[in-house]
Order: sequence, then C-alpha cells, then structure tokens
Amino acid sequence: MRALWVIAAVSLVGCSSGSAYPPRVYAMAPTEGADDVDVAVEISGENFEPKVFTDFGRPSQSSSDQGFSATLVPIDEALPRKPLVGVRLARDGVLVGTVPKGTTRGFYGLEVADGAGRTGFVSEVYRVVGSPARVARFAIESIGPQRPGVPFAVRLSAVDADGKVVDGFTGGVDVSDALGMVSPQRLEPFVLGRLRGQLTVNGLSSTETVTVVDAQGRRGTSNPFAVLPGLVVELAFVSAAQTLAAGSCSKAVELEVRDGFGFASTLEAPMHADLSAPGPVPVQFFSDAACATAVSSLEVPAKQGRLTFFFRAQAAGAVTLRVVPSLLPSASQVQTVTQ
Repeated sequence: MRALWVIAAVSLVGCSSGSAYPPRVYAMAPTEGADDVDVAVEISGENFEPKVFTDFGRPSQSSSDQGFSATLVPIDEALPRKPLVGVRLARDGVLVGTVPKGTTRGFYGLEVADGAGRTGFVSEVYRVVGSPARVARFAIESIGPQRPGVPFAVRLSAVDADGKVVDGFTGGVDVSDALGMVSPQRLEPFVLGRLRGQLTVNGLSSTETVTVVDAQGRRGTSNPFAVLPGLVVELAFVSAAQTLAAGSCSKAVELEVRDGFGFASTLEAPMHADLSAPGPVPVQFFSDAACATAVSSLEVPAKQGRLTFFFRAQAAGAVTLRVVPSLLPSASQVQTVTQ
C-alpha cells in the first residue's frame, strides 16, 4: 500500500519529456556575415525539441524549457569560440539566433546544445568577414611589360588602412589607364576581397598605368609598365611615293617592320632584304644620298626595325620598287619618273 502511495505522489509531482536523440545540425543561413554588425541567422536540423515539464497535480503549471544554445567553433583553434545570442526554436527543425558583432574574422563550424546538454555539430558553415566599409584603397599586383592587343592578367585586392585584405568586399571597380586605350572598363566581382581579371591595352607606352575606382571613390593605381610593340609580321613603306626626273638620285626610301596592330617594332633576329624593280625601266639602288655606293640588298640587324635606301631610274615611267625580306612578306611601292 505504501508503494502505491509513493508512485501516486511521484505522478502528482510531474515529469518531463523531450527528444530521445541529440540535435543534428544541417546548415546555417546566411553562410557569411560582416564583423561589424549583428547578423540574424537560421539553423536547420532535426531533434530540435524543447524539454516539456508536466505537473499532473497542477496541469496549469505545466511548461516547456527550450534550453537551446549555439556556439560558433573556429576552424583555427587559435581563435575563440563565440556563442550566438537569442537562440530559440522558431519552428519545427529551425532555430534562430544572432551572431553578435565583433566576432573575430574566420571560418567556423557550429555546435548546438539542447536543454539536456546533448550536442550536435556541423563543420565549416559560417564565415565572418571584414566589413566592406573598411576598404581604404585597392592594391594592384606589379604588372610587367606587355604587348598591345594581347590580354594580360591583373590581380587586385581591396585593403584597409593597414594594407590587410578586406575579405568582405564583393563589389566591382571601374578601370581606366594613362593611354585611354584599356579594355574592359569594368572588373567585377571581388571574391573575399580579391579579384583576378584580364585587361588589354591597344597602344604603345613606356610608362602606362592602370587605375581602378569603386562607387565610393576608393582608388588604386598600378606601377608604371611598358607596352611594347608586338611580334613583327610585316615590312611597310614609311616614306611617301616620289616623283623625280630620270637620271636623278631619289630622296631616301624608308621602310619599317610592324606588328599585327600596325605599330613599328624591332627584329628579334637579323634580316636580309633584296631590292628589285621589276619592269622595263632600268633602276639602280644605292646605300647613300649621293647615289655613289650601289647595292642590291640590305641587312637589318637584330633589335632594329628600319631600313633606308636610294634609287635612280634611267628612263621615264612608273617604277615599282619591291623589297623582299628574308623573314617577312615583300613590300612594294610605285614611284613616278619623268623626263
């Protein structure tokens, strides 16, 4: 009889119930937040059930104790753990809470504990990044010599006043250059404060610079770099066609080697060039302005790109001068010879 009385008394005092299993954590949203603001988050998982206390003697006094807590656990063990604030059950399988501002920048896992002290953990679910407001300027990695019209890699970083990368910057920048010939004129987006893109400059310069600026006016300028002529693809006349009397010595005939964009360039190796004037009018070629030293060909040394000669036609008529280089297609120009 006494045993029955004890059982009844315990029943009247009450009991508690909750999940029989520890929390299981699946994800956290958002997955990233700045370190200078409070960030409201949702945590999804299962076995998020509050502990319910039932008083059979006084049913109106029955209650539930959610008792949930959530803590950011840094991947870098040198960083401190950071409890979320205001953690509560919002709906079935979803907890809400707040990552407090001032949380140390880094990558975190998440540990959730229920009212019974049982825990669940998921790794690498949240990153605390530096606030974009900390960006003071943009750093551009050193750029070496380039060729016109050839894309080249450019690496940018959004940095604070101390030169540290602000990994929360995800915007873009407008691009300009000293020549006014850079493309594209917009690079975006930055990822974790960094951007790798490609630029092209369609001009020549010994002191080209690239400048970037964002919507807030924060800027960055590259080191000066050269944009050099490209690889030689043709030989072209520089001097204009002439009109001269038969038997007289011409003015200088000048040619230069050019790259694919038509810019004057220089040779990587020596070049031999034969001179000819196909047609009925006899023509002689000379290396000097007095037409005293006859030549039939010219040699252009490496690292140079121009050649000059003179000619004399013995009769009137249209004379086609033809230069046939050893490394490139030939070039021709028509001259007019009068009586």
